Amino acid sequence: MYDMIKKKEGNDMKRLLCLLTVLCLLLSACSLFESDGDSRKRSKKEKDDADSTTVNTTEDTTALPVGTTQGTSFVNPPEDEEQGEEDKEPDSEAPDEREEPEEPEEPEGENLLNYFSRSDWKRLNTFLSNFSEVGFLSYDANVSTGDMDYYMAVFTFLHYKINDTSKLSYEGEYVKISASVMDDCCKRFFGKTVAHGTLTDVNDTTQKIDYRSGAFYMRNGDGESYNFITVANHMEQLEDGNYYVRYFVYILDLDEYMDHGVDEKYYEMTAQEAARNNKLMFFYSGVARIRDYSRNGYQSYQLISYQADLVFND
Repeated sequence: MYDMIKKKEGNDMKRLLCLLTVLCLLLSACSLFESDGDSRKRSKKEKDDADSTTVNTTEDTTALPVGTTQGTSFVNPPEDEEQGEEDKEPDSEAPDEREEPEEPEEPEGENLLNYFSRSDWKRLNTFLSNFSEVGFLSYDANVSTGDMDYYMAVFTFLHYKINDTSKLSYEGEYVKISASVMDDCCKRFFGKTVAHGTLTDVNDTTQKIDYRSGAFYMRNGDGESYNFITVANHMEQLEDGNYYVRYFVYILDLDEYMDHGVDEKYYEMTAQEAARNNKLMFFYSGVARIRDYSRNGYQSYQLISYQADLVFND
């Protein structure tokens, strides 16, 4: 009997020890859970703080032109109101959402635009706008490839479609330009002519301009709008006598364009005036090299190279 009682007490002690062990494990788990919960709360707060910093940074950059971020240098950036101490961008180690490409090394001599009259501005801006209005993006007279001929030919077709349709004729779904008209236009704007033959875009061989019987043929397109205006913001003379130009391209308000076309007053604008005009929306910037052009008393420029720098926001 005594042995049975002893055995029963031993079993009870074992059960008690097991219960105590389980209780200790539960308490330990609760402690770990609470610690992990605090860590999660801290992580969420740190994330919220980082998000708040990112939002503030974004708000500070909304006044800059499209495709730019805080710290990007522009010749004529929009004027911002002076910030108070409470509005200044907080110090943060958070990385920027988008890394801006490095700007290429460029000449930086005296800006000839500082001495321009209204007629000078109009002559330069009109010349540059001939290219932006047709969607011209890249050209280099020193590159002797077939696609440069193709770009010059497309420019000629669209230039006359916008400015002088008497130079064009239509045959079915094609628009036609005589070789002599093509040569005159290319000599005027580029100082050279295109090959008299079928021209193809090397980047898209499905796009081509046919040549037959002394004329060029390009498939006609409808529905385009040509409401782009270029305004120079820096111009300097290079050692070879040519000019280096930086420019901004703007989109003219579509209602204004549909009602009135592109008024001559826009070509007379300075860079500062264009940046403040509420009918113009900044689109992209670019650089060009040009030279003086003169013919029968007419003064303008010819294109040597042209490079648009399009950067789109998400």
